[in-house]
Amino acid sequence: MAIQVTGRSQSRCEGGLAAFWIDAGRAERELGWRSHCGLETMMADTWLWQHQRSEGYWAGLSVNHQVG
Repeated sequence: MAIQVTGRSQSRCEGGLAAFWIDAGRAERELGWRSHCGLETMMADTWLWQHQRSEGYWAGLSVNHQVG
C-alpha cells in the first residue's frame, strides 16, 4: 500500500538520517508480524528517536574491552 505524503524539503542536520523507510512488509511475510501503528505514529517515533540521539548513536557511550 502506498501513501502519498506531502511536506517540505530542508537541509539535513548534521548526523541526521538521509532517508528512512517505514515498511513492515518483510516482517509480516517472514515472521507473521503486523504493525499496529499508523504512518503518523511511526514518523513521530522515528523523529523522536533521531532527536534524542542528535549527537549520534554512540555519543556518551563508553566501551571497556580488555584483551588477554
